[in-house]
Formats: sequence, structure tokens, C-alpha cells
Amino acid sequence: MPASRCPACGNTDLEKLPKGEWIEGVSLRVKRAFDLVITPSGIKRRVVECRASVYRCPQCDNCFTSERYQRLAKHYHGLMSWSIYQHVAHRTTFKTIEGMFREFFSLMVSAQEIHMFKSLMAQYYAGTYQKILAKIVAGSVLHVDETQVKLMTGKVYVWVFASLEEVIYLYRPTREGDFLKEMLKDFKGVLISDFYSAYDSLDCPQQKCIIHLIRDINQEVLNNPFDDELQSVTQPFGSLLQAIVATIDEHGLKRRFLERHANDVAGFFRMLSTGFFPFRGRDGIKGKAAETPKTSCSPSCSTMACPGTTTMLKMQSRCSPTTEE
Repeated sequence: MPASRCPACGNTDLEKLPKGEWIEGVSLRVKRAFDLVITPSGIKRRVVECRASVYRCPQCDNCFTSERYQRLAKHYHGLMSWSIYQHVAHRTTFKTIEGMFREFFSLMVSAQEIHMFKSLMAQYYAGTYQKILAKIVAGSVLHVDETQVKLMTGKVYVWVFASLEEVIYLYRPTREGDFLKEMLKDFKGVLISDFYSAYDSLDCPQQKCIIHLIRDINQEVLNNPFDDELQSVTQPFGSLLQAIVATIDEHGLKRRFLERHANDVAGFFRMLSTGFFPFRGRDGIKGKAAETPKTSCSPSCSTMACPGTTTMLKMQSRCSPTTEE
């Protein structure tokens, strides 16, 4: 690893000292770096020996080795990638990975060094993260959700942003969604989320996640098992959803196959809008006009997911927008 100029004065007329000559204050001329070579047939250890010459500057009499040699990493990218993969994908502790290095590859890599790999790899892939985010924002559909994570220091949140092909995870200390406006300001596709109010301020078409909707409906049914009026809504909704899912499983997201359910969907929403909910009681099928919930935001509110209602009934697709065949 040659040097091109003196780090002290910038002189480029350098004198290379002969091999074997020891210079006080200059580190050894040979370093060993370790790496893992990953192939389809297995993983093997690689030891890289790096040599550098010692130079003397005639102008300032400074003796040194090249800066590239001094900054040479002890562990290469393959080794660090393998250890972080074990930690993230398989939830392996740093102490266990330390033992795996020692047992599998006869390498002494401490848990403290593996912990340092996390920040090094995060810096290395920062550009990749920005490219993935830009591709997600430029897409036509975006799924977003947040979940709570318990740490030793308290509770934090991990946000996930996923398209049909890319996904990124974002650490946030709180559940506040103010950062979403700046992060997704250029997104013009369909945003699919749960009913968290932080998403309502985003300027893009939105639909609600069907899985969250089903979870909320199921919870309402469990909490009110003898509510015939509630079941008069959930039973038609369940039958309608089962038929749509069966079509998707058989034909995929093809518009011409999904259009056969358009009349049934319109009929379901017509039933909700008219307030006539047929239900099956002990005396057979009955009908009841639904009263306006006393806790609704206003009598004229047309949003089926109104936060004032007891049960959220707005049906949205669980998948991306339909595609033409």
C-alpha cells in the first residue's frame, strides 16, 4: 500500500525506507484482516495479509506509512454481513455469535466488536436505504404500519413502509406521526393503513387495511356475542368477503373477475346507508331500522369508519388496486 504524499507537510518527494528497518513511532508494516467468503456450497474463512512500506519525508523528516494502511479494517464486509444477518434474521445474541466465530471459523471476534458492526453496516447501507425509500415513494401503493417495541430503556416504535417489492423499517422514539408529511410529501399513490389518525393528514388517496378492519369487527363480536343487530351486519360482510377472497385465490387480482362482486358490494353498502339490517333472532329472520348512534360525530357524517360509531364497517381491499388482465 504505497503513499503518495507526506501527511504532515504534503510533500510528494518521498523516500522509501528499506525493509526490516525499525522506526520508532511507526506501526508494524504487516496487518492481518479477516473475512468470510460465502458461496452456494458453504462459507469459508479468508485471512488477508496486508503489507505497507515506511516512507520518510526529506522536507520535514517525518516517517510514516500510507493512510490507507493505517485505516485498514480488521474485519471485511463479508464477515460483518454474516454476523449482522445472524443477529437480525435469527435473533442471535452477540455473545452467541462470538462463540460461533470461535467454533466454526477459529476466529476471535468479541461481542463488543460485533456490536460495533451494527453502526458500521448502517452507515454503509445508508445510501441503499435512501434508494429503497425513493422507489417506495414513487410507487403506486404503500402499506404503512407501526408497532410498539419494549427496550430496557422504555417503549419505542418501529414503523414499516412496504410496497409490493420493497420494504424499510424505521425506528422512532414515539408514535407521533408528524414526520410522515415530510417523508411522504411526494407520494401520490394509494396509502393503505390502519385507523390511526396520523395518516389522515397525508395528501394522497387512502384506504384502510382489511386485516385491521376484520380484527376490530371480530373484537366487537367477541365483546357483544348476543347483539343480533351487530351480527346482522357482520354476517353479510363475512359472506361477501369470503366470496371475494375465493375469487382472488382462484384468479388473482384480475379486474374482470372481481367485477362480478360489484353488485353485491353495492347492495351491502346500500343496506348500511338505508339503515335496514336484517338479522336472525329466535323467531326467525327479522328486520330493524338502525338508530343513529348517539356518539357519532354528526347525523350527516357519511364516513362508515366514523370514530364516533361503535363498529367500523367500511370495507376496503386488503390488496393493491386491481390489475387489468
